Amino acid sequence: MGKHRKSKEHGGEEGKTPNVTKMAQRQARSTVEESDSESDALSRLPCPYTTDVHDESVIFQVSFAEELPISCKDIAAATSRDPLLAKVWDFTSKGWPNYSSDKILKPYFEKRDELSIDQGCLLWGIRVVIPPKYRQRLLHELHEGHPGVNRMKARARGYLWWPGLDQDIEIFVSQCTACASVQNQPPTAPLHPWTWATSPWERIHIDYAEINQQTFLVVIDSYSKWLEVLPTKTSTSEKTITLLHNLFASYGLPKELVSDNGPQFTSQEFQYFLQQNGIKHKLTPPYHPASNGAAERAVQTFKKAWMKHSVAQRYKDFYPGDKVLVRDFRHSGRLWSPGTICHRRGPLTYEVQIGNRHIHVHVEHLVPDKSVSPVPPSFSTIDFQVPVAPSQELPDANNPSNPTSATASEGERRYPIRARKPPDRLDL
Repeated sequence: MGKHRKSKEHGGEEGKTPNVTKMAQRQARSTVEESDSESDALSRLPCPYTTDVHDESVIFQVSFAEELPISCKDIAAATSRDPLLAKVWDFTSKGWPNYSSDKILKPYFEKRDELSIDQGCLLWGIRVVIPPKYRQRLLHELHEGHPGVNRMKARARGYLWWPGLDQDIEIFVSQCTACASVQNQPPTAPLHPWTWATSPWERIHIDYAEINQQTFLVVIDSYSKWLEVLPTKTSTSEKTITLLHNLFASYGLPKELVSDNGPQFTSQEFQYFLQQNGIKHKLTPPYHPASNGAAERAVQTFKKAWMKHSVAQRYKDFYPGDKVLVRDFRHSGRLWSPGTICHRRGPLTYEVQIGNRHIHVHVEHLVPDKSVSPVPPSFSTIDFQVPVAPSQELPDANNPSNPTSATASEGERRYPIRARKPPDRLDL
């Protein structure tokens, strides 16, 4: 009583490491031995429940396939029951005739030298000839994972064959709902231009444009390309009717109006307004802006013109000595650091001095430092040095060749003295 059992590792004496691998050390078995070790109170507590080792059993979770694969016996049995394949099987085993006029037998007759029989199955090379009974089932297996047509054909060409296999694969993939839901867009259709208008304001195209939370109704004439942009706060049908009513009062009623399927253009109120004025309304297909290309291009033209005349500039040019704020990516708490432009390194890059560092900065990471106001230069501190020329007497106009003045200035003047002659006047 009162004795414990302790374990001792196999594979070596005490104090020595057994010469085995680490994996064997982790999985080493233990042998229970008796010793004179006293047991404590906790080790003698009864277990809350008892287990019967003999009643335990190992349970395996087995996943069964919903449909067992096709075996060679199934294919051989289906081949023997099919009239056409049974005939091909008989010709392959006994010999083919020299000529066959049967059109159904023609695909097999053309491959008669490559057909063989193995375990009751017809083979074309290494590919099994599948009877009609199992063709759809094998097509489903080939399309597992929803591969495309080319991948399905590549899979099939290594294992099976029947006449018209490629066409059946193409039809099967085209009828797959999952593949059709993620297929690519169809090829772009050729453009069909609108009928050329014969007079101004015969057909107009309209659309709404939004810039900087401002809404504009854009109207363009198909004949003259005249553009009208009408600002508005809302784009409802009522507001659209009001804008068009004022526009028609200035230019007259058009014969045809083209727009997209916006709710303001398809409402019953807007349709009634056009019918009362005898205007034919044409709606472009949904989600196809190219059908209303004139209005879309007019919107682009208006937006570009608006952005060109915007007060805000895309970027600013800086010059050496300008005080700027540089985007600081090294400090999370400080976004901008003050710096000074040293010089320009490229079309959009500058060398900026921040403290004792010189860094290479893109213009998008620079903003003017407005906290430093530029000090205008003081004109009182500027020393204007005006050159003073020595006084020199001009020669007499009546006596240009003055020997005294010419001799005195001969060593000082760089250019010859100008001879001034009085004009000859007519005595009439």
